[in-house]
This record gives sequence, structure tokens and C-alpha cells, in this order.
Amino acid sequence: MPELPDRPLSLDAGAAALGGYGPNMRNVLVTGAGSGIGRATAEAFVAAGDAVVAAMRDPVRSGPVPGARTLTLDVSDDSSVSVALAGLAPFDVVVNNAGISRSGPVETIDLDDARAQFETNYWGAVRVIRAVLAPMRERGSGLIVNVSTVGGRTPARGYHAFYQGSKHALRAMSEALRWELAPFGVRVALIEPGFVATNIFDRGGYRDAPAASPYAADEAWVRQFFLAGAAAHAIAPQQVAAQILTIAAQDQPRLHHPVGADAEAGVAAARSLEFEAWYESALARVEALAGPRPQPDTTRE
Repeated sequence: MPELPDRPLSLDAGAAALGGYGPNMRNVLVTGAGSGIGRATAEAFVAAGDAVVAAMRDPVRSGPVPGARTLTLDVSDDSSVSVALAGLAPFDVVVNNAGISRSGPVETIDLDDARAQFETNYWGAVRVIRAVLAPMRERGSGLIVNVSTVGGRTPARGYHAFYQGSKHALRAMSEALRWELAPFGVRVALIEPGFVATNIFDRGGYRDAPAASPYAADEAWVRQFFLAGAAAHAIAPQQVAAQILTIAAQDQPRLHHPVGADAEAGVAAARSLEFEAWYESALARVEALAGPRPQPDTTRE
């Protein structure tokens, strides 16, 4: 597929740039397409012969997705979403993948970091959905895929109240949206991976020392679990992308889609255990990867 220009095109102009749409070509939007799952998903749809808009916050840093049209888009900003998506072609598939993760105690996390996770992970998806949904509803077809995490289905580990909270909210919104859109023929799917080999932990500062606080040693211990778990169990982002393409080909996909063995195990544990039992098993899993839990530093009190 030839490289498309960076400037957003209308459906007709996009078709001309591609030499015309094939009978099965879909118009696809992927957010957070600069790296990781988003980039792999954009590449997979391009390889499938679809017309792809790869939306990312910093195209200069991330670089283009070959065969896709690049769109500068910050999902955490109202005007960025409205301006970037205004006048674009109706989409057949929209993949809300843009997301960030920041670790921190409820008591001491920088509130800007806490809010940013909701603005990107939850409200970002809401902004994009509201911008693209009307044409799908009016023509009675389309697919919205929200990329969450298995942590959106399980109780929250310490220091992830706001990341997992945003993903729990994304799940609730997806479930409500599934209800609301079913009469209009618009499909909704929620992707719930476990560990994936992306740079989300590096971008979230997980390798840095936590801010000095009574919780610092314990937070560092939980961060080490995530880093060790990613090293031991992470699947390739292309595996998540393949699941999204499979869903896009289904007439009636189910809503929840755990991806990866650890995601399946996490969902099963959350279903079968009360919180207290889950909490004890989760602590054991962290200790298995990160060593014994550190004792709190009471000298700071």
C-alpha cells in the first residue's frame, strides 16, 4: 500500500490516494499508534489491506507507520481530538489504544499524574468515541475496540489505584456502550491483555526510585514485580494486534477478550476468589518474582 500524506483526507480523497478502495477495505483509526500495541495494530490492519489512520501524540518522535496516514492526536485534549478528527472519513473500525501508567500511593501520588491517567486512559477513549460514533450509528455498522488490561477486571494492587481505576472505568463504559449500541448494529469489544512487551513501564518511570515516602520500599517492590513479570511473561504486541483483527472479522464478537496466559489466569482468579483470598494470592505472586515484601520504614512517621 502506498504511503499516504500526513494531512487528513476525506474518504473520497483517501480513496484517490490509494487508487480506489477494494470491496472489503475498511477505514480504520488506531490511537496511540506510535509504539507498542497501537503500532502493531496499525501495521496489522495495513497488512490486511485496510485504509489506516495511525494517530499519535508525537509523530516526529515515533515515526510513521508505513502504509498508514499519520495523524497528530492527543486524546487527553478536547480541542486536539475535535480538530484532528473533524472532516475525516467515517470509520469502520476504531481502536482506542492510547494509554499511560503511573505508579504511586493514594496518599502521596502527584495529583497531576493521577488525573493524567484518567484523562488519557478513560476520558481519552470517551472523547474519541463521541467524535466518531454518529456515522457508525447512522449507517448501522462499525466496531469500537477499547484496549484495557487484565487489571481492569481484577482487584487493584497497591500503587495502581489510578491506573487500574481508569481501566475499571473503561470497562464500565465499554459495557454500557455495548448495551446502548446493540440496537444500532455497532459492535463493541474490550481487549484485556496481561504483560505485553511494550515500553509502558519505561515511559511510566518504573525503573526510577519512587519518591521518598513511608511507602517507597513497598512501592519499589511492587514495581519490581511488574518489571520482572514483563520480562518473564510478556507476549508480543503483535499477538494482541492479531486478536483485534480477529474480532474485526466477527459479526458478533463477545465483549471481553483476555489476551495471554497470565490474563486468562488473572481473570479466573478474580472470578473465583473473594478479595481477601485474592489479596493473599497476589502478595504471593509478587513475592515469587520480586522477593520478600520489605518492612515499612516507621522512622519517617
